[in-house]
Amino acid sequence: MSCSVEMLNNPESMSRIEKFLPGLFSVAFFLVLLIFLQTSREFLFYAREQQQLFIYSWHFFQDRYFEIGGFASLFSLFLVQFFSVPCFGSAVTAALCSLSAFLLWRALRKNEPSAWLFPLCLFPAIFHIHAVNDFYLDYSCLTGFLLAIAFLSAYQSFAYRLGSPARIISCVIATVASYLLLGPVSVIFPLGVVVLDFIGKRPKAYLQLFSLLGLVVTAIVLLKLGKIETFFKGLSCDFYYEPLLNGRIVYNASVICVPVVIMVVFLLRRLSVKSLSVNVIASCAVVLVLCVTAVTLSKHENKDIYKALRLQHDVITSDWDDILDFRGATDSRNYFFMNFVNLALSHENLLLENLFRYRQGSSSSLLYDAAGEAFNPQITILRANVYYWLGCVGSAQNQAFDSFVSSKHGNPSMLQMLVKTNLIFGSYDVAEKYIKILEKTWAYRRWASSQRRFLHDDAAIDSDPELGGKRRDLPDGDAFALIDGIYSNLLRIVEKNPGNAAARDYAAACMLMSRSKDAIIDFLGRFQVKDLFGVVPALVQQAVVVAYENDLEYCRSLGVSDKTVGEYKEFKNRYKEARMRNQDLRSALKSRYRDTFWYYYIFGDN
Repeated sequence: MSCSVEMLNNPESMSRIEKFLPGLFSVAFFLVLLIFLQTSREFLFYAREQQQLFIYSWHFFQDRYFEIGGFASLFSLFLVQFFSVPCFGSAVTAALCSLSAFLLWRALRKNEPSAWLFPLCLFPAIFHIHAVNDFYLDYSCLTGFLLAIAFLSAYQSFAYRLGSPARIISCVIATVASYLLLGPVSVIFPLGVVVLDFIGKRPKAYLQLFSLLGLVVTAIVLLKLGKIETFFKGLSCDFYYEPLLNGRIVYNASVICVPVVIMVVFLLRRLSVKSLSVNVIASCAVVLVLCVTAVTLSKHENKDIYKALRLQHDVITSDWDDILDFRGATDSRNYFFMNFVNLALSHENLLLENLFRYRQGSSSSLLYDAAGEAFNPQITILRANVYYWLGCVGSAQNQAFDSFVSSKHGNPSMLQMLVKTNLIFGSYDVAEKYIKILEKTWAYRRWASSQRRFLHDDAAIDSDPELGGKRRDLPDGDAFALIDGIYSNLLRIVEKNPGNAAARDYAAACMLMSRSKDAIIDFLGRFQVKDLFGVVPALVQQAVVVAYENDLEYCRSLGVSDKTVGEYKEFKNRYKEARMRNQDLRSALKSRYRDTFWYYYIFGDN
């Protein structure tokens, strides 16, 4: 045992170990990050795939490439198109972050640092993965980050051979080029070069400040030309953030961290290689600080965003069971999350059966009120899917179009919906235009080609269960915008097509959540509920009793069972008893009647 320790402490043995350490650290970091991302951020990558549309056409490449950060953007769009494949997004992201750390280490190798300090190079990646975990930060920020460090590593591999003038000129040219290709995250390159030249005591290192000056001048010129919004955005990660929103200042930490890490590694580069224990302790200390940093950053991430992205993915993939099994949504009082739950209940034909088993609020639990957030893609995507399911085709098309154009790089599922809605309306030329776009993508080309059979063929559409059914729901007038509200539109759809169970159940749910006797009476006046439902749902029976409690025989004629009448009498007696005893009415009634319309009618929530 002592012989093995002595051999490990031998300088020659230590040198051999250090040779493989950067690679081992990189692989270990990749595996840990992969597991973390796949277990806790899986749906973020599915959502990113829905944030963009990579089109295999020369015009698309031209449009994307000839913009600030165009190369990083194209690279990211190419990768993200495959994120619908399970684990691919997590693996690619973990690989990019691990590779960025390894390349940063390669940029430092001329200073001969101890390989045991490699974990320090993981700090920029940790800060950057925190930034990229924000759904609204474009993925090109990560690809640009990696490529900027690759620029730095490549430059350092040959710069030492150049004389001072050539070194300075090449750095200025590379700085401007990297900015145009990668965007503001490329500031890593000139910052890294300046710090490395100063600590390496290269001749006329101060002249490398001209590269930073070149970067600033480039940003000012582009600002004057209107290519960037503000000077700050032109030199920060805010450039990659969703338009009209502002990213957190901490997202720039990864860029600032690069020169800081370079200086720290330089100061500690002479860490002794004579003692294995000293090196291991130092490396473990860095890893510990790294872990604490990662945990601290993760605590400041918006967990509700990840819940919403999971629910959005379930809607797009029609995984209704997962929505109903997801306690983060079903136990929530968030109206937005309840929209997903109610949509899933409707798809499973359980909406009126289980409506008040979940924490409903107002009618916003059925259709989220987008006031002030009309172009928020998460909201418009949800509303488009709800409208389409209910048969409000015009409103679905309106929301799908808003979702598509408000997304920086398009949205494939919304473009699919635009194909379907235009086919339903008979706008075949418009539908064909969208089909041609989708046929130039990797993931959607087969689906797009399959829709061509409906072009200019009304009979094919009318015979299709989905498209034909939606066409039968179309109103006689123009209902492109719901000027008089979703409830009125649902009533019209049900009057025209009573077989639309989704619209029927949503209309009944809206009526129930209104907590209005007038709305109940109006609903009963419009429809013969026994004919409409066949067997009148228990919640609708309870509403009938509330509206006509003084005429229980009439209630029975509308489909109310003796069981419901008896339960209502028990409810009233329990309510009166609790009032006489001065009990808290909610507490006294909740355990037995929380799932009933009567409880919701009195208290307004459940």
